[in-house]
Amino acid sequence: MTEDQLSPDQLNQWALKMIENLHPQTSPTFRKGKIGGWRDEFTDEMKEAFKAAGNLLISLEYEENLNW
Repeated sequence: MTEDQLSPDQLNQWALKMIENLHPQTSPTFRKGKIGGWRDEFTDEMKEAFKAAGNLLISLEYEENLNW
């Protein structure tokens, strides 16, 4: 189902339901939100995987260069 198949009221109801289900205090996907905070969260293995994928990240425009 896409947004053009839903009425504005239905979209609003879905959005409100999503907001009701947010629990940032207990959710593992919410972090502090500070710039560069990923450095504290990523393991060395994760960092190496991103370094290995550097050119792909650039081509997908997630990064501008390898200086990150």
